[in-house]
Amino acid sequence: MSLSPINVYIFTAFITGIFAGWHNIFAPIVLILLSLVSFLGLILSVRSYRAKLFPAVLVVFFILLGALWVTPYSLHKPSLFLSGNNRFVIKVTSLPQERRLKRVFYAHIARVNGYPVSINVKVNCFYGGEIKYRGSYVVDGRLKRYKLRNYYFYTLWVRKNSFVRRLPENLVDNFVRSFTYRVIAYFKNNLSCEAYKFVSSVFLGRRELLDKKIKSVFINASAAHLIAISGLHVGIISAAFFFILKIFRIRFRARILIAIIVMFLYTLCAGARPSTVRSSLMFSFMGIGFLLKRKVSIFDTLSLSGIVCLFLNPLWVFDAGFQLSFAAVFAIAAGVSLFPAVFTHRYRLISYIKGMFFSALFVLMAIAPLISFYFGRFYPISVLSNLMLIPIFTLVIVTVLTFICFCFSHFLADILGSALSLFVHIFIKTAEVLGSIKFSSIDISINLIGMTVYYAMLAVVIILIRLRRQSVRGG
Repeated sequence: MSLSPINVYIFTAFITGIFAGWHNIFAPIVLILLSLVSFLGLILSVRSYRAKLFPAVLVVFFILLGALWVTPYSLHKPSLFLSGNNRFVIKVTSLPQERRLKRVFYAHIARVNGYPVSINVKVNCFYGGEIKYRGSYVVDGRLKRYKLRNYYFYTLWVRKNSFVRRLPENLVDNFVRSFTYRVIAYFKNNLSCEAYKFVSSVFLGRRELLDKKIKSVFINASAAHLIAISGLHVGIISAAFFFILKIFRIRFRARILIAIIVMFLYTLCAGARPSTVRSSLMFSFMGIGFLLKRKVSIFDTLSLSGIVCLFLNPLWVFDAGFQLSFAAVFAIAAGVSLFPAVFTHRYRLISYIKGMFFSALFVLMAIAPLISFYFGRFYPISVLSNLMLIPIFTLVIVTVLTFICFCFSHFLADILGSALSLFVHIFIKTAEVLGSIKFSSIDISINLIGMTVYYAMLAVVIILIRLRRQSVRGG
């Protein structure tokens, strides 16, 4: 496996352009003209690829394209709508929870007063009418912003007598809502209360059902990524589903196509968060590469999936989950590329343990500054937590899939439900023990300059290691 610099450069260029466009470095009309000029230069330089003109123009084009793509959002930033009442177009993204005199849920704001925005908010709704999960509404309310360290959180307040109008629904939203409620009901009827809430969170992304105490247990154990749908979930589910299709003797190509379709349906049902979209895209690109009998590089698929994600929503680049997800995958891929020997051994069990250990170590090195920057903590226990919790978590997810597959049999559902409830209890207790270890987390905060210096030094180290390995091969 080798690095694919041009793809990484294009992805980096697109991100750079988004940051530049968000801060309105160029006027929109100037940006449009520059983008057209760069596109023309891109066409003219196609024949000059050997002269290295085409890659340079391509990088410039993606910088300008990123800036242009984010411009509609940069002209209408959330800070412009923090005063007074405004009219919002929202989509409900969590199950509404009843509280005293109000309902609380999460939503995505797509428009404010007719202007395009992209804001994830917590909604405190005093409106007495029906509010449905995955429903879209036009509402009048007040937007508030809160800052926790280096991350902004938004809350939308909707009064009892506010204007609320439900928008027409589509087939996708109806399917996701129906699927979610059916699966949650199945979990509730066949699992313990603890397991029902936990499995609904880790399989369907319904974290609003988890108790705060359980959330804090996994945060303290540096395992919060296990209770929020992420690439790990998609990887486990795709591998398990692929194996299930193999049992039914479905051909390899058909398995890939079916698995891709199922992964995208699952991504929709799990909330289509940046990390799950990234994972599904990477799985799809790898599958298409196998179908076309092309050599697939993880750096190619990671970069391409990142570009597609940012085309879907350029503001994802500012999302902590997006940054952590891509940093983690890049760290594992770079580790495998630069140090392949540390992931292999003649005995499979030792090879697996080594792979788990060094993957967790490389991920920790990659995401520690981001976690410190956003959340003001460092988790030295994360390597141990991953070594102990991920195998149990894999067992939980595989059991969940088996449990769903045998929903038609009450007898098997009872047996699997009892086993799943036991596995979940063991998993939570293990996380609780890990989180209670002294110095499992350390309060430490890093600023933007410190984080930039850290990643610059890390990049220099990676480049030097690559150059050294190339010189050894050449010698």
